[in-house]
Amino acid sequence: MINLVTKHLRPVVFVQGMNIHRHFVDRTFIHICAICWRIVPIIKVIEIERGSIMTFSRKLFLVASSLVVLSAAPAVAGDAAKGEKLFKRCAACHSLDAGVNKVGPSLAGSFGRECGTVEGYKYGKGYLAACEKGFTADEAFLTDYLKDPSAKLSEVAGSKQRSKMAFKLKKDSDIADVIEFLKTQ
Repeated sequence: MINLVTKHLRPVVFVQGMNIHRHFVDRTFIHICAICWRIVPIIKVIEIERGSIMTFSRKLFLVASSLVVLSAAPAVAGDAAKGEKLFKRCAACHSLDAGVNKVGPSLAGSFGRECGTVEGYKYGKGYLAACEKGFTADEAFLTDYLKDPSAKLSEVAGSKQRSKMAFKLKKDSDIADVIEFLKTQ
């Protein structure tokens, strides 16, 4: 049996596969590990047994190494082939042929394009307000824009704006795929 030295130590049970581990850890450490545990299941909580004490430096090392692992994780990489399939939804309003505008502007060569530069397309007021501030259709912009076009235009313009584009992509993987496809056009 383990004697609890202070009132700050709490028994915690973690379930890993079929194994159940019982740990006695500091309250603050529980909160930090609970966050890391959800994100990186590989991280094991150090078990405190036989009177050994987890020092602050051990806790700090565990948290710091967890953050290094988390920051080294690659961003969502897109797949142009999947993006081409997803683009069929976009094709109702956008063309991939230069100079052919539909409800939305032609997306031929759109990746890296300065805002409002498609000839013959009448942009909406919200898009034009954002263009006054200036932006480029790069990966960071498109990631936010495809999630919520009006919110992104409002952010860039600095005031509430509406986009003509009502379509939104919800999944980060779908957004990355469509952006990767647009890079090839």
